[in-house]
Amino acid sequence: MSSAPRTVRPSEHQPSLVAGPPAERNSMPVVTVEMWTGRSQAQKRALVRAITDAMVAHAGAKPDNLHVIIHEVPKENWALAGVMGDERKD
Repeated sequence: MSSAPRTVRPSEHQPSLVAGPPAERNSMPVVTVEMWTGRSQAQKRALVRAITDAMVAHAGAKPDNLHVIIHEVPKENWALAGVMGDERKD
């Protein structure tokens, strides 16, 4: 009996395990921004525009398919180095 490895190819109904997704799967990039509350709508609008421009220029994203999600977190719900955001002095 031969113990040669056999090649298993995924069927069209099974996901491929090949590294690097095909371009079709890469058509909906999502950028999530976590930040403290307090920015104005104009600041968030400018941030979203800058992120979109950067993703188009550097990641080949299509603007119509790019999602930018802003999660605003109150300072009292965010800690750094064991100190709550609303208690920080820096």
